[in-house]
Amino acid sequence: MVFCQYFKQCGGCIYQDLELNDYYQLKENFILTSLNQNGFKLDQITIVKTTQNQRRRCHFKVEDNQICLTKLHSNQLVKIENCPILEQKINNLIPKINQFLREINDSKITDIFINKIDENIEVIFENSSSKQEIQQFLVQNNLKNGNLEAKINDFTLKLPKKCFIQATKLASDFFNQIIIKNTQKNDKILDLFSGSGFYAFNLAKIADKIDCYEVDKSSTSSITKSAKINHLSNKIKSFERNLFTNPLDFRIIDEFDLAIINPPRLGAVSQIKQLSKSNIKTIIAIYCDVKNFARDTKILLENNFYINEIYAIDQFYMTKHIEIIAVFRK
Repeated sequence: MVFCQYFKQCGGCIYQDLELNDYYQLKENFILTSLNQNGFKLDQITIVKTTQNQRRRCHFKVEDNQICLTKLHSNQLVKIENCPILEQKINNLIPKINQFLREINDSKITDIFINKIDENIEVIFENSSSKQEIQQFLVQNNLKNGNLEAKINDFTLKLPKKCFIQATKLASDFFNQIIIKNTQKNDKILDLFSGSGFYAFNLAKIADKIDCYEVDKSSTSSITKSAKINHLSNKIKSFERNLFTNPLDFRIIDEFDLAIINPPRLGAVSQIKQLSKSNIKTIIAIYCDVKNFARDTKILLENNFYINEIYAIDQFYMTKHIEIIAVFRK
């Protein structure tokens, strides 16, 4: 089953030597153990499966004028010419970027960030002193240096540079499917850790009101800008707020019908505690760490919420990571 020449060198896809059935059994066992140790009572869980050539977001290191990934169990780097996990359009860029790096010989470049949204690709060369050469390379290859746009639900989103997107389109589409299914006409929605508003704009034709909370100023600014150009400023509002140190109070949450919470990997205990005290009827939790999901949402189960539906999404194919989405009701 090994499909990458850098397997056991690169620290990414550590399970390629397993048969596919064994791989998914291992992941299911890990998920169920993590959940059931925290008060969940699940015999099985549906895993939404991905495969090669689906990842659309990546962060590379640069060493000796070449794209690199981190070695397994090490801070050392392994130079690469391809990565079969990535969408093919991104994968095809790697040798072109390596050639370009050798040509400009800019030792200040330390990192390269790539995002692909729709058919547009953003490539950010971090700490470069070769701005003119980079701009020429981007233009020649029809690439962006920020200023990405996304078409969502007939709306145009203006996105900040290096914005957070789900690692695969499949996962993003699945999350939106679950969220839309659980949203009622004219609902008032809280979007916590909202990023650049992907969920909010998907709900704009259904919900009556959507308040987005996010600590990153560039993301909140992009939501405000996108709401304005799409004539949604009365419906979608964005607030810059650190929900770790200043979680939204349960009395404010009581004014809403549904909350979406999609925190970073470390979870969001403080905000979950406020949600658990509220009278909100539906919470949709999206986590990229199963153990932190279990730790946090156990608090909901202890406060009269129950799981209505739960899924795992294997958007980090062949790694130990897994994404969870669950709908809690009261």
